[in-house]
Amino acid sequence: MTEIDRILESEDVRAILRDYAAMHRPGLTSEEFLQYLRPHIRLGASLGRHLGERLGFRAATQDTFVVPQAPTKACVAILCGLVAHGIRVEVIERSSPGGSLMVTGIIPSSPVHFTGQITIEVSPQQEGSVVAVAVVYPGQLIAWGAGKRLVARVREKIEGALRRLGECPSLAGL
Repeated sequence: MTEIDRILESEDVRAILRDYAAMHRPGLTSEEFLQYLRPHIRLGASLGRHLGERLGFRAATQDTFVVPQAPTKACVAILCGLVAHGIRVEVIERSSPGGSLMVTGIIPSSPVHFTGQITIEVSPQQEGSVVAVAVVYPGQLIAWGAGKRLVARVREKIEGALRRLGECPSLAGL
């Protein structure tokens, strides 16, 4: 069991994740909640290339910001932000213990856009982590600002979740 698996199984973290799942409208059932948080976790992934190169696109909505927490705690906050928006997490990749993390999720379609992909890369820095978010809607020329709105809302949820996660005993050592 990896460090992220262990953290996601802890009851205090699960309680916070359930709270964020309840923010999604319509609310997620417990089965949907568990489905959204069953990512494939890969260790030893090669995350060296720039986020845009890795995703293979040139134009997408992107944002980068710094958080004062370690990548693992930031990753749990990212999961809170994604589940609050009904985004199913597909893969969590970690380059090495204590290294960069990449979270990839599927954005459900809406009346304005087709299904999209959100990718968030968390890289360690001296005091915290750098979080880079990219949203792309393949096959759609105009998403009418959906990517910008989603990035802003997910960032807001991540920052709120980081404050909440500061109270979790399971994350005290991170």
